[in-house]
Amino acid sequence: MQELGTFGGPDSSAWFVNERGQVAGVSYTDSLPNDTTGLPTLHPFLWENGRMLDLGSLGGAFCGTDGLNNRGAVVGFMNLTGDEFQHPFLWSAGTLRDLGTFGGSNGEATGVNEAGEACGVADLPNGLHNAFLWQSGVMTDLGNLGLTSFAHAINSKGQVVGGSRISRVPSQGSAFLWEKGGPMIDLNTLIPANSSLHLAIAEHINDRGEISGIGAPPGVGNDDVETLGHAFLLIPVGEE
Repeated sequence: MQELGTFGGPDSSAWFVNERGQVAGVSYTDSLPNDTTGLPTLHPFLWENGRMLDLGSLGGAFCGTDGLNNRGAVVGFMNLTGDEFQHPFLWSAGTLRDLGTFGGSNGEATGVNEAGEACGVADLPNGLHNAFLWQSGVMTDLGNLGLTSFAHAINSKGQVVGGSRISRVPSQGSAFLWEKGGPMIDLNTLIPANSSLHLAIAEHINDRGEISGIGAPPGVGNDDVETLGHAFLLIPVGEE
């Protein structure tokens, strides 16, 4: 076991490790609570060859890491100055990028593939939010299945999965798959109609197109799926 240390604060947390042995996480930079967060300042890190590298900030005192690829690119969220809003970030090859939003206040990057393409969620001017794909400096709105959407993962083919809220009353949501050049697809349309689960949230997708997530069994509503839901695995059949 090897201790990775901190940036000088009392605590650090490692969240991801890649095939090169690089580790991504967060660390307090000191022990002084901020007036805005009530916590010491938190920065993301990339650890490699015994050294913890500070990835910086967007002006705020709080952050989170949500993904690490095998090239050492890190994604997550960082608070802006004042700690009232947060934006998605991508750190790669020594450069920190604020990925922005769709005109709203907040966002978060949740995954990054080997090509450096990132996925996540960003607010719209109307206060709602949609999933996004960020590629070569361009953020693409992936749309939704009715009301809002949230991307959770992206693979090397640029396929993105997540969950989309269809309506608030009644509360309805579905897991989705988005592929480049096409609309967002409700994954429930790709499985038999008499399936035992309603696919609510797709959490991960690998490079074979296999998707894992959470589904709602009969009698479980959309709002209870994270406490009463069942895990699922989808395996592609044929070329489609």
